[in-house]
Parts: sequence; structure tokens; C-alpha cells
Amino acid sequence: MTSHHVRDIGVILQEVEHELASLREQLSTNADDPALHSLDAVLSRAQADLASKAELVLQAATQQPTVLPLVPHRAGPPLSHRRPQSASARRPATATRRPRTLPPLTAPLPLDDRKLQARPPRSGPSSSRRPPRKRPSSARPRPTTGRARLRDGPPRADNSQVLGALKPVAQSKLHLHDPAEKHVRRPVLLDALGFNRFALRLDLETQAGPKYVPPPSAKPSSMRTPADNIVLAESAAAEAASSASRGSARQAPLQVASVLQGLDEAGNGDPEWARDPSNAAANEIRKFAELMDEYSLHQVLIRNGRILTTTPEFASFERSFAHEWGGIRALLLRLEALCARFCVKLAIIDGKGVAELAMVSKAGIDIDNERLLETIVNAEDVLDLFKLPGRRFAGANGVAAAATAIQAAFRMWRTRRQYVLFKAFLTSVVRIQRVWRSRLEHMHTRERIAKARADREAAYEVIQTQFSVDWPHIRSSPRTVVHLPSLALARDARDALPIDLETAQNSQMARVLDLMEDGVNVIYVAPFSIPDDLRDYYVQMLELRGVRGIAKRLKFVVPEAVDKLPSWVPLSLALRSSPKALRRIRNFIAGRAAYIVPSAACDDDMHLAVTLGIPLLGATPALRAKYGTKSGAQRLFHSTGLTAAPCRGDLYTPAQVEDALTELIAAFVHVRQWLFKTNHGMGGRGHALFCTDTLPCYPLLLAERAKYGDGWFAEFHQVTVRKRVRAELREALEATIQVMAPAVYMRGSSTTSPWHAYLAAFCSADAGGLIEAVPERMLASPSISILIEPDGKTRLLAAHDQILTGSYAVAGGVYPQTSVVADQLVQVAEVIGSAAFQLSVMGHVKVDFVVFDAAAQEAAAAGARPAETPGKRDGSSRASSAASAISAVGGSSIGGAPQQVGIWAIDLSLGYSDALCVVSMARAMTAGYLSTTTGKFMVRTKRPDKKRVIKSARTVVWLDHLVHPELATMNYAVLFGVCRELGVAWSPSEMAGLVLVLKDSWTKGLMGLISVGNSVGDALGILHMAVRQLFAHLMTEASGGRGRTGEGNFGVILGLLKSLAV
Repeated sequence: MTSHHVRDIGVILQEVEHELASLREQLSTNADDPALHSLDAVLSRAQADLASKAELVLQAATQQPTVLPLVPHRAGPPLSHRRPQSASARRPATATRRPRTLPPLTAPLPLDDRKLQARPPRSGPSSSRRPPRKRPSSARPRPTTGRARLRDGPPRADNSQVLGALKPVAQSKLHLHDPAEKHVRRPVLLDALGFNRFALRLDLETQAGPKYVPPPSAKPSSMRTPADNIVLAESAAAEAASSASRGSARQAPLQVASVLQGLDEAGNGDPEWARDPSNAAANEIRKFAELMDEYSLHQVLIRNGRILTTTPEFASFERSFAHEWGGIRALLLRLEALCARFCVKLAIIDGKGVAELAMVSKAGIDIDNERLLETIVNAEDVLDLFKLPGRRFAGANGVAAAATAIQAAFRMWRTRRQYVLFKAFLTSVVRIQRVWRSRLEHMHTRERIAKARADREAAYEVIQTQFSVDWPHIRSSPRTVVHLPSLALARDARDALPIDLETAQNSQMARVLDLMEDGVNVIYVAPFSIPDDLRDYYVQMLELRGVRGIAKRLKFVVPEAVDKLPSWVPLSLALRSSPKALRRIRNFIAGRAAYIVPSAACDDDMHLAVTLGIPLLGATPALRAKYGTKSGAQRLFHSTGLTAAPCRGDLYTPAQVEDALTELIAAFVHVRQWLFKTNHGMGGRGHALFCTDTLPCYPLLLAERAKYGDGWFAEFHQVTVRKRVRAELREALEATIQVMAPAVYMRGSSTTSPWHAYLAAFCSADAGGLIEAVPERMLASPSISILIEPDGKTRLLAAHDQILTGSYAVAGGVYPQTSVVADQLVQVAEVIGSAAFQLSVMGHVKVDFVVFDAAAQEAAAAGARPAETPGKRDGSSRASSAASAISAVGGSSIGGAPQQVGIWAIDLSLGYSDALCVVSMARAMTAGYLSTTTGKFMVRTKRPDKKRVIKSARTVVWLDHLVHPELATMNYAVLFGVCRELGVAWSPSEMAGLVLVLKDSWTKGLMGLISVGNSVGDALGILHMAVRQLFAHLMTEASGGRGRTGEGNFGVILGLLKSLAV
């Protein structure tokens, strides 16, 4: 009942009394009318009654203890339907209006002590407000007793003497603060009354002062905010101050307390003078407000685009949701703007729904217009208006708004169209620039690569030129040889290898035997980590020859990038990518002359030479690509004047293959076999054999050749024959050609014909090949290894006869060669070396020949069949024919009249050969040398009496590759023990026996064999016995004693050796 009397007494005193006063002022203007005097009397009585009623209420209020609560200045502006004004106009009343200052008190204070007199106000800007003193949050607040609060009052009045003279004090309930709560001290505000009314909390018993008459106000009590209550209190203080001059100065401070009695710290509630039960009208008003707050629907009316804020329901809504009023007000203003935009006459808003949306918005969730329109109660009448396209233009400024919208839409369309065109233009420009910049970058990259390559080639030329000048000095002085057994092979060449690339690159470990030459240090670059037992095997060979300081003179370098790169990467590229290995090589060659000895030089070898700053003892990659292939070798042979086999090279298409073979068959009718060779083929894997006697027209060819005799080589005589051969050739090739390694070409091929698969590989862009004649009766296939030194001199390092298999693949060799006179081979080596050096070729070169029966070839050319017609030979017959070269000795057709044998140059390889490694091992084991007069390999042995050393000839026979899976299960000690048990061993006293060629760890199951005997037959016998016994042991171990042959090439090798021994 006491919480709403402020609003009740405000309604009575402010509205009624104000209206009566205004009416009396109007009546006073016309004082002559008697009726007006009567009406004025009535109004005077009514005003007096109201004043007496107010006096009664105030007297009832002053009979109770008075409490002055802390009233902070906080109040939000009321919701208004007016348009937004300036910032100063939108401020709340408490922020824009400063409290009215009461006149100073001149009457004496109740106490006689002069110390209680009010101090004069301080001058300066800080006289009205002092900065607050903040207490740390962890500090414990002081007890708020009455004496302490009075002692901490404002500095204008000294209240120390009041505490002892005052009567008993009725104190209100203390509000103790939580110790954990942060205490914020509010600033002390001083009034002209001499005390801080916001901090004074004591209730002092005093006599009731003058009656309080509320000032007139245009607002009803239900619409007043806490700020309005403060204003009323200040008005009452002003009245009390004005009456102080008439003798009521002592009660002036208590009048303010009586006015503010009953308000809470926020300024809300009703003062005690409004709680009088005798004020029936005020109580009725209070009951109506309580009923509105409890039972009202809290619906807000928006009429003609403006919110009705004067309705009791809106006031109740504002009171009920005062704690959320900020968010509610923002949403109501949005609804007001929407209704004004779409000319909604009347919209009824659900205030509770708006309050719920305000709470949702407070959580950080955006409220869109659709959810906001859901709060409209009369949605059936209003929502359709929001959906009308032109409704928002129906207002007073609708024409201008419509014009603005049309212009905005047009400008948006125009801008969007321009943006689309600009975006398409920009996209095209960016794409063009991107392509052009990519093209420029590509061109610049190519230019940089070309420049770097040119610089590298120029640097390489400088190094090589200086190498040629310094070679005589280097050859006779201490030097370091870097052996780099790298193989840069194309994919088809790698597939044609009989062994994997890693093993092929390490098959020349015998290069380390160059250490036997005085003053030579060796660096061997290995494709994998060399096992200790494999390294010790070659070190023992060097120790057997008395080489000293091996540990300091021999270094094995394994590039650290080998394990990180694919297996097909050449060893030179792996070394280039290994900075640690390069650093080791630089440290080892520091201060000494050094050069690199490659296997087959490539771009990576040349780049490595420039990187290390040392020359390369080998042909450049360009020369190797030109002369190091099968077709390039024929070009080199023709430039030297050597007799080469009839052939056609540089074939890259099936049409070229058929045309070339047709011309060869028609021109050389007496040649019955033609051998296809791929340019990069190795180990016989790129061979295919075609026999011309399988053509149905071959008898006609022989007849036509005999008919025209020497005039057959005229092209017009061959026209008819060529057409006939071309018509039958394709079918004959598909039916009768023999591909030597069909599995290599059928792997990954979609065709079922070996010939088609081989032809596809033959005619690939990076392959190509030639077609070469096979002699009628081949006797031998000698091969020479020469060194073209940088100064142009040529040295013959080795000459041996090759052991060929049925597919014309090299399986081994016999050293020294016995098929050609040694002096003539030396002459051939000089001719080839001189011609190659004129073409800027230097380094190691291997040249292969074929020796055949000249008489049989001439008989075939004359049209008569030789005594032995080869026909379509099988592998064994071809192997037997090739093996007959071992015992053939005769003359040569080089440089003179035809004699018993003829010789053709058939192949050339630029690089260090496997045969040269085997010859180096034989020399290391026997300490032998090649006699330049007899062409025999001589060794020094002691007689049984050990008194005399004699010289005797030796023959070396070797097999390149022996493969068996059971070898992978043995280590070197077991293998040597098995060989000793089988009687297969090396005899140092006789300088004869068997030597193993170790190329890799036993994980590959691969090795080579070298046999040294007094003659060819003796060496073949030792080799045949060793292979047969070793194969039998491996076969027994693999089959568990059941005699199963297993895998490997031991069976083929045994058949070849048997044919050679016959």
C-alpha cells in the first residue's frame, strides 16, 4: 500500500491543483462579472481542500522515522513516437538537467556549536564533484554504521557534535555487501543544503515541518520515471529552502527526507506521504496500476506509424519490463518504422512477444523482420499490407519514394550489368595475362636453361682443352682417377638388359685394379654400399701384386641420394644430388691431377665434371648420341674406310624398315640372313633374325641375279624383283622372323604377335635401329678395346674373341684373340682411333668385328651354294658356327687381296667395357702381359726346382653372368669352400685355375667366372668342369637331393661350353 503513494499524490496535487490554478488565472482576467466571483470562490475552496488533504498526508508521513536512501541518477529516456532529435535532445532528464541549487540557509542551525555551520562552497570546477576513491576488490568493506556514515559525510558540515545530542535514532535495515563483491564507491554529490542526500542513511526523529505540496507536472504518476521522482524531491527541497527564510530553515533538510522517505536506492517506489490510508483516491489509482501490471495483455498500439505511449497499458508494459526495456525499445522502433513505411493504420503488437525477442537478441542472435512481424496480433489485417508491392509508396512522400526506388533499381541493374561486363573483361584480361606471363616465364626459363647449358658447355670445353694440353704431364705424374660406372639408358634399353641396372652399373668393380699402376689413386663411385667381404676380395688381389698403401689410395664413395631416388636414375645424377659425397671427392683429389673415367658419358657426367672442376676422359654426350649407337657406328666405319657389313641404319618407321629390307634383299641376294638391331640394345635383347630363303620368290631372285651377273647392281634390273619382294615381305616377316627376346617386348604390349611388339619398340622415337647382313659362314667375332688419349694417341688395351650365343648375344670371351693377325688389329685400332679423334672422340672405345669364311661368301655371291647350307639355322648351329672361331687362324682382307677369311666391322661402343675389366683381373692374378710381336698373353712361372723363372703363354676364358637363385643363400666363405672341395681353385704357382668375378652382394645370386689355362682347350676344360660341378651342387642344394634343375642360366651356359669344346 505504501509503494505507490508518490504517483497517487502526484495525480491529485499535480493534475487537479494545476488545472484549478490555471482556471483561476483565466478568471482573474475578467473580475467585473459576479458569477465569476462565485466560481472563483468555489475553486478557492476546492484548492484549499486539496491543500488540506495534502497537509494531512504529509503530517502522517512525518510522524514516522525518516530514511534518506541513496538515490543514483539513472533513468532511461521514455519511449517516444517523435522523430530522432539531436544528441542533446535525446539525453535523459538526469543527464541534461542539473539539480536546481537551493538558496543558502541563513537561519541558525539547531545546534549551538559553530563547527556545525555549513562551510562555504569551494570555488573551481571541482567544487561540486570529487573523484571517487576506488577500493581494491580484495579489500574488506568497512562496517556501515550510523556513526561511520555520518562521519564520512560531505566536508561542508561537521556532524561530530550531533551524535551525542541527538535523540534515539530509528535506523533502517542495513544492506551488508558481499565480501566477494567488488565495491564501487559512488561519487559524492553536494547540495546547497550542506549534506549529501545520496549518502546519508540515518533516520533522525524530528518534528514535522511545513506541508509538502508537490509541484505541478504534466505527467501522471503512472508515467513518471525514477528521474522524475528525483526532480520532485529537488522541487520540494527548493520549497523548503524558500520557507527557511520565513522561519522554517531548521526543518529544511528534514523536508527533503520526508519527500524522499519510501524510495529505494534507484529512486523507485512511493514516498511515505503517498501511503496514507485516508487518501482513498490515491489508493484506488495504485490498485488500478497493480491490476494493469498483473492482468494486462501488454499490447502496444501503433497508429498511423506512431506508437501510442500515453496509454495505461503501455505504461504498465514499460513498468513490467523495465529490466529489458533497452532491447524492447529498439524492436518497437523497428516495428514503428515498418508500419510507417507501409502506411499501416493500426497495428497491435504483442508486448510479451517483443520482450521474448529482446531476450533472444540479447543472446547475440539477429532478429529479422519476419520474426518481428510475427508479434503483430492483428496479423490477418496487417500482414497483407506488407506483401503489396507498391504499398510502401502509398504515404505522403510515396511518389518521391517510388521515384527513388525506381532510380535505385535502374542504377543497380546498370551497375550490375557493368560489373558483369567488367568481371568478364577482368577475367579475360587475367587469363590472357596469366597465359602470357606463363609463356614469358617458360621462355625465360628456357633461356636460363640454355644459358646455363651454354655456360656449362663453355666451361667444359675449357676444362677439356686444358686437359689435352696437360695430358702428357698428367700421364707421367701422380694422379687420381675417379671411376664412375654410370649408365644413362632409355627405358627400352633398360628393359633389354640381362641384369638389373644397379648390378649392371657395379659389374665393373675390377676398375679398382688400376691401383697397380704406380702413382695412381682410385676413387670408385658405387651404386650401393659395398659389403666388406666384397671389398676385401679385390683388396687381396692388389695385395697379391704387392700394392702398398691401399687404404689411403683407394676410396669407395656411395652417394647418399641413391636410396632416395628411383632405381632407374643414373649413378652420375645421384652423385650430383649428394653434396656430402661430392665434398669427400673434392677433399680426396685436392692438390693432385684428377680426371673422371665414365662408362658411357651423358649430360650428367659432363655436368659433374664441371661441378668438380676436373676433366672427363670420354666422348661428349653429343658425340656419343651420334656415334655410340648401332647406326652411328656404321657412319663412323664408313668415314674411316673400314669394310663394314652391308646394312641400312637410322630406321624409325615400319615403312622405312620394309623399304630398307627390300632394297637389301634385292641388292645382296647371296645374303641369306638379316639381323635387326635396336640402336640401344644390350646383351642381344634387341636382336631379331630374318631368313630370306623363307620368301616364296627367293628362287626367282637367285635366277635373276645369275642372269644379269655384274650388271645386277643397276637399279632398273631390280625394279621387278623389288616389287615382288615387297609384296611378300610383310607376310613373311610376321610368319618367320625370330625375335631373340620376345618376353622383353611382350611385357605390357596389347598385341599377341612378338614381331608387332618388337617392331613397335624398334620404331619408337628414342630407339630406332638398323638391319645388318649376317655372313654366310661366321668364324669368329673379335673385339678390341682401345684408349684414345686427349693428345690424339691411340693405345690398344686388349683384344679378345667374343663368345656368342645362339641369339648373337655376348656370353663371354677368350683372351687374347686368335682369329686375326695381331699386327693387323693394331693397324685397325690406329685407323679407328685417328678417325675418331678427328671427330673429337676420345676415351675408351670398344670395336666389334666379325670374321667369316671368304671362300664360302664368294661362292654364295656367285650363285653356288657352299658345302654347308645354313638354311634356317637354329640356336645350336649358330652357336657352333660362332664357336669355330676359337681355332680359326688366317689372313684378312684388310689392306690387301682377299685371302682365306674376311672381316667386317659391325659395332662400336664409346665407354669402358666389361671385357677390359676382366682382362685387368687376369693381369692382376697372373702378372702377365701381352706380347706385341706374337700377340700372346705371357706369364712368368718358376720351374719345380725354383731356380729359374720361365715365360709361358696363357689363355683366359670367361663368362660374364652366371645366375642361380641358390647362390643368394651362400656367402663368399661357403662358396670358396665349395670350390676348393670340388677341386676348382686358383694355383698361384702355376698361374692357372679359376677366378670368381664378384659383382654384387649375394642377394642377386649373380657372379662371373674366369678360367686361366695353358691353351684355349685347357681353359675351356677348366671352365666347363667348374660350371658343371658347381651347377650340380647348387641343383642338389636347391632340390634337397632330388636332382631338380631349378632356375638360372647354368643349363644354357653348359650347352654353350659343350659346343665350344667340340
